[in-house]
Amino acid sequence: MSEQVTAELPVRIVEPVKDRRGRALRTRTWLHVPAVAAAMVLAQPSVATLAWGLPLVVLGLLVRTWALGHICKDEKLCVDGPYSLVRHPLYLGNLIVLAGLLVVAWSPVMAVAATVAAALNYRAVLGEEERGLEARFGDEWREYVARTPGMVPRLRRPTGGFSLKHAVFNKAELSWLAVAAVTVLLMLKPWVCEAMAGVVQ
Repeated sequence: MSEQVTAELPVRIVEPVKDRRGRALRTRTWLHVPAVAAAMVLAQPSVATLAWGLPLVVLGLLVRTWALGHICKDEKLCVDGPYSLVRHPLYLGNLIVLAGLLVVAWSPVMAVAATVAAALNYRAVLGEEERGLEARFGDEWREYVARTPGMVPRLRRPTGGFSLKHAVFNKAELSWLAVAAVTVLLMLKPWVCEAMAGVVQ
């Protein structure tokens, strides 16, 4: 009887966490739609802002791709590559991409709103994910937390290699395509506004 209870316990702990993570992911995905719409209204992009922001965007995407070349979702605790420097390299990459896009957009109102929204969102998401990982991996996770910072990377040599095949399996290219589409839309705004003004006149 005790063996049966012990075997079932991880399932009861982990599955609700995975369900909540799935709902949170779907919610965050749909929130991108009004965010992009607001960006198109508020943004004041230029060639200069693109030149400053694009390197940050690319850096963030490279961090995400590096992480996706290592992560094995829900299979094992990943501690190599960028995960040897920081516990949440995917979210770190997201924040760097966001910073780059905000520079490209060049809107103070949008920058403040996006910063507040990101801070609130990631505070909730990271807490939820870390509780789920602790429930799943126990002492292994706690030891990892003790030696690895959350979002600010530790300056040391990363462990492990990189698998492009693994990154493609984890759909790393989708981030590049989505961010490229948003960047192009932002840069097209001045021409679209000019064309619309000409039609109105």
